[in-house]
Amino acid sequence: MRPKLQFLKINLFVICLLMANMAYSQCPDFAYISANTKCIFLTWNTIPGALPTTITYNSVTYGYLSGSGATADAAIYRDTAPGSGACNANQSLILTGVVYIPEPCAYLNGVLPLNLVSFEGQKINNLNHLKWQTSLEKNTNLFEVESSVNGQKFEKIGTVQSKNNNSNEVNEYSFIDATISDQPIYYRLKSIDMDGATSNSKVIAIKGIDDFNKIKAFPSPTTGVVNINVISESNIGTMAKLLDLSGKQIMSFPVTKKILPIDLQQLNKGLYVVRFNNGEFVKIIKE
Repeated sequence: MRPKLQFLKINLFVICLLMANMAYSQCPDFAYISANTKCIFLTWNTIPGALPTTITYNSVTYGYLSGSGATADAAIYRDTAPGSGACNANQSLILTGVVYIPEPCAYLNGVLPLNLVSFEGQKINNLNHLKWQTSLEKNTNLFEVESSVNGQKFEKIGTVQSKNNNSNEVNEYSFIDATISDQPIYYRLKSIDMDGATSNSKVIAIKGIDDFNKIKAFPSPTTGVVNINVISESNIGTMAKLLDLSGKQIMSFPVTKKILPIDLQQLNKGLYVVRFNNGEFVKIIKE
């Protein structure tokens, strides 16, 4: 066994020697890309022997533009096709894919393959509409939509599948939350890639409904599920009835909570009434 071990040591020494004689011997430690995706910034903790002339990211070739590669001086690479575009380091973000560079640095791994361009929300017809835009998606799996009543403890309320088109184009997404509240509701996105890596967005808030106690059903008109706001808590624990305009009972159901969802998808179009045990009622329009 001893001769084999000696042979292995010699091979390792030769490999290390060859690596040391390459054009440059140290790989970049960090990679940033400009907000307009035109330029990439590479930084080193150890000054390389020489800088690569080109690098490739998302099948786009970036040519060397400026920088020495010193620890305080990022080397800048610009998109060679069309070969123009500003390089704004102040708006740069950590590269979230794989930057391929010449040997011996086969690649530099980023954090998460996604650039979240925007994330915003607004209340429309008492429903909270969320929308966001992304670019540079690569290896992205899905988005988890999370909500919170205090902006600190978040819970998942839904998922949206990523388009994951591996391109620089802008992708648009949306999600509707039917939660009704008189207090602000906070939202954030959790991006999850194919490998399980995650990244959270900024937190946004949508204000509550000012006339919360006057809202009885939403959305109405509806094509499917309608949410009933059970204003009188004395109705909770009792049975409610769904009636048509002639007074015929269509169904009955238990009142189990303050916001009660009712599925009307199988019903014909028209006006219906939900009547509670204490005589209160709510009108619903099915489209």
